[in-house]
Amino acid sequence: MAAYYFDASAVVKQYVDEAGSGCVRQLLDPDAHHEIHMAAIGKVEVVAAVTRRWRSGGRAPSDARSLIHEFQSDLKSRWFVAEMAESLLDEATELAVRHFLRGYDAGHLAAALRAGRLRDEAFLTGVTLVCADDARNAAAAAEGLAVLNPITYAP
Repeated sequence: MAAYYFDASAVVKQYVDEAGSGCVRQLLDPDAHHEIHMAAIGKVEVVAAVTRRWRSGGRAPSDARSLIHEFQSDLKSRWFVAEMAESLLDEATELAVRHFLRGYDAGHLAAALRAGRLRDEAFLTGVTLVCADDARNAAAAAEGLAVLNPITYAP
């Protein structure tokens, strides 16, 4: 069992068919028994992404609502969700400055780093960031995180 931190750019691929969906679905398969982490801010991003696809004609409204419900159910029942406490926001602020990241991107990176530290303290293997954004992946690698881009991943 491995531990993964998913940012919204990767999570969306579980619910919407696009480049990298196969990789994400393999990692999120419940039978794989992976530990999955995500920041609470990702809830908003994933729902917004599914809704944008619906509004642009990619999905029927009922399909979009069904996908959103499925995502929210998975989030509650299977994933570890990091709340954005003040200390995490402070770390995200520092990461935004250090790596020129957008706000939510810095928040995801801070949450992924925190998940990795918690696993280290428990003498468990680290966390791999699953993200489809090259700039965020470069920042994560610079901070010592393992990264996996589901778009370019080839097993």
